[in-house]
Amino acid sequence: MKFNDPWSYCPSIELNIFQPIFGEWLKKAFTCLLPKSSKPAPKPEGIDSQFMESLVDSLVDSLMESLKESFKESFMGSFMGSFMESLFERLLISLSLSHTITVNSQPSTISLIQSETPPKMIEGVVEKAINDQLTAAKKPIAQVIRGSIEDTMADSVKPVLKAHRRKMTNRQSSIVNKSRDTHKAQRHCHKRRVILIGRKQRHDRKAAIRARDLLRDQSPESWQCPAQVNRDIRGHLRYEDLFKDEDEDEDNDEDDK
Repeated sequence: MKFNDPWSYCPSIELNIFQPIFGEWLKKAFTCLLPKSSKPAPKPEGIDSQFMESLVDSLVDSLMESLKESFKESFMGSFMGSFMESLFERLLISLSLSHTITVNSQPSTISLIQSETPPKMIEGVVEKAINDQLTAAKKPIAQVIRGSIEDTMADSVKPVLKAHRRKMTNRQSSIVNKSRDTHKAQRHCHKRRVILIGRKQRHDRKAAIRARDLLRDQSPESWQCPAQVNRDIRGHLRYEDLFKDEDEDEDNDEDDK
């Protein structure tokens, strides 16, 4: 019998120390769970109290052998009670449908025959009960706590939470408004900076034009190439430097003569 056990990493522990107490508990439970009808079904030959005890003992032994292999340390404690409760509920439903008990020639092959259930009814019930408990145990504890708190919250607490939520919303909106105002101020400063830079550029351009016109008026004979004059203006050449080359040429001509 295989179980979907998420705690497979836990070290296994044998239940030999629990055999006396747990075994007696299962014997009493199975004895109480056996079907009781007003009109008992015809019993085969040899059915007596000793046979019933042997049947219960065989069922208990088979269950104990299977549980020894599957139980881990995590199953002990509070999980044990819920597991056995669901197990006995399913056994009660299954055993109430049984109608005949047959005994083979050998006592070791005692089997419980049911009308609409498979032969391994006990193993299926145990496996389903364990899987149900494992599925419930895998639910996050935070989700369980949050759900229980929300369910048990008094009505007088809810308005306080609503007011707190409204306060936090207003605070968030005020932060957004402040950031929007800051953005507007930054944009205004940027526009003002662009305007000032543009004014300075226009002022520098007009100053360059005035300097060019001044050079053109003072030295009309040296105005030969606009590109040369513009390059001289950009290089911050003085007015005397514009005629340095011509003076050198005149000196060279006089020396040649």
